[in-house]
Amino acid sequence: MKHYLVWISLALLALTFAVLEGLIENLPQQFVQFNGLLTILSTMGLIGWTLKLQLSSFKKIDRD
Repeated sequence: MKHYLVWISLALLALTFAVLEGLIENLPQQFVQFNGLLTILSTMGLIGWTLKLQLSSFKKIDRD
């Protein structure tokens, strides 16, 4: 359960930073790069989590 909360928190943080990028015009370039990296990592994690859940459901169906 803790694993899921970490990935969801990272995704919400990346979305918050994206909103800040849209609202504030003169952000430092490092902030924009950090947000891009955070977005890529959280997207990779959420895709991996989704594939893991799907794989476990396919394995469960095969056992039945």
